[in-house]
Amino acid sequence: MERDEMCEDRHLAGGPAIEKILIEMWKEVLQLQAVNAEDNFLLLGGESLLATQASVRLQERYGWDVSLRSVLVKTITEIAADIVSSLQTNAAAIRH
Repeated sequence: MERDEMCEDRHLAGGPAIEKILIEMWKEVLQLQAVNAEDNFLLLGGESLLATQASVRLQERYGWDVSLRSVLVKTITEIAADIVSSLQTNAAAIRH
């Protein structure tokens, strides 16, 4: 099975599945009950220290490199699309 087709938590390919993980991460880090895919970390009350925590946790738990800037200014949907693109690029590089 190719990396971008895996369905394990660490290698999710689908944007909606990644969005769900990001939503849960934002809820955890920001201590919120409700977050949706169009939310922005900063507008939810996040700040740079919390964004750093989110970025580090995503790297440690899933191996996803999400920049501090992305966490702060992009929506969850935009970040998920970036992750999917990165996974696809990495999978293509592995195949070659």
